[in-house]
Amino acid sequence: MFQPDLLREKRILITGGGTGLGKSMAHRFLQLGATVYICGRRREVLSVAEAELNHVAPNKIHSFTCDVRDLAQVEQMVETVWNVGPLDILVNNAAGNFLARTEELSPRAFEAVLGIVLTAQSTSPWLVAADG
Repeated sequence: MFQPDLLREKRILITGGGTGLGKSMAHRFLQLGATVYICGRRREVLSVAEAELNHVAPNKIHSFTCDVRDLAQVEQMVETVWNVGPLDILVNNAAGNFLARTEELSPRAFEAVLGIVLTAQSTSPWLVAADG
C-alpha cells in the first residue's frame, strides 16, 4: 500500500517502543525506510526488541533506557539523538496502566498514570517542531 521508501531519511522516536504497539510501529516504520529510536524503562526488553528489529533494517534501530516521567533522562536521550540530527516524528506511546478501577487506585498509582500519560516530559524544547 505504501512506497517502500516512504519514510526514507526520516528519524522517528517512539516512547514505550520495546513492546506492543510501539514495537509494531517501529517494525513498520523500519520497513518504510525510517531510522527508528525506541525507549522504555526496561533495558532487557529494549535489547530483545532492538535485536529483533535489527533484522528488519540493520543499523537503523536504536534503543535508550528512559523513564519519560524523568525530565533529566528525557533530555539526555533526546540530546543524544539530536547530536546525529533532528527528529522528524515523535510517537508518544508510553503508558501507565493498573488492572484496577480508577476509583480503587491509590493516590500514588493515579499520579503515576497521569505522570506517564498526560504530563510525560514531551514539552522538552528538543521535541518542539522546528517550524513552530
